[in-house]
Amino acid sequence: MGERTSARLEERRREWTWAVRMARGRAWAAGSLAVSVLFIGAVLARLGALETLVMAGVGALGWAALVGAGRELHRRLALSLPLLPPGLRSPAAVGVAIGLALALAWAGVLALPGAWAPALFGAVTWWTWVEARRARELSRPRHFVEVRHDGQAHLIDVLEGQTLLDALEEAGYRLLAQCGRKGQCAACRVRAHGGGPWSEKQYGPYLTPRQRQQGFVLACQVPVRQDLVIELVKPLVLRWPHVDVTRMGEAARRLRQALPGFDCEVCGHFTCDLYARAMAEGREPLTKCLPGGEPVRRRLEALAKELQLQLPTQGRA
Repeated sequence: MGERTSARLEERRREWTWAVRMARGRAWAAGSLAVSVLFIGAVLARLGALETLVMAGVGALGWAALVGAGRELHRRLALSLPLLPPGLRSPAAVGVAIGLALALAWAGVLALPGAWAPALFGAVTWWTWVEARRARELSRPRHFVEVRHDGQAHLIDVLEGQTLLDALEEAGYRLLAQCGRKGQCAACRVRAHGGGPWSEKQYGPYLTPRQRQQGFVLACQVPVRQDLVIELVKPLVLRWPHVDVTRMGEAARRLRQALPGFDCEVCGHFTCDLYARAMAEGREPLTKCLPGGEPVRRRLEALAKELQLQLPTQGRA
């Protein structure tokens, strides 16, 4: 397990390094294109430097507002997919509709006299700003933590110096921390495989000598400065990460709506979201939601038939 874990973390770091290089390359390309477009456009339109910069700034604000409105509209429509007609329920269809609406809006803007210069200058300026911000954010020093529980593993990205507890909460976990991150309880303890050496502050006053020997530390007192592998204590975890509903496929999303949402783990998954995705991918039968009983099973069977899912029969009553 240690070799697989090390290889997994190293692979994730290689992926991040490559992503940083690509992001910086896109930022440089966007900046070079913006300078060229602004210079050539100013010469052709006989614009002064100040006038060119003003047009670029106004145009960039327009693009930012339009794109922001489109993303918010996409998010709201994605959450309302079950209410849309069957032919419009896919995220791709929603994206195409919003793209057409934005294209028509800009076509109306460009029809105005003299609007091409702010639109063009603003587009390249806004794109440069987006790529530069993305490269800067992605380049911030970070480490990678593998979170284990019951044979499952979840890799999370952690910024340099961020506490382990904060990183876990950003990833969707919620631990039973009771002392306000002061290191005065042992409710946020996790078992660290490797790492260290740990200080008395990171052990806290309540970890027993045996727990310390086993590698337990307080997540609220551990600033992450290296790649880590940790193991969670199940009774101390109040919430597990949920799957973003806007990123779930249509089948998984509809199956999720038929489940009660208790997140009781009776089905063997941390959340109903993960169980719905497993059913949609044909990895789990429909009969594992025991708290939902017969009504939930009937709803799932009707949906599986409608969606033409191929499901395993193991676990059927």
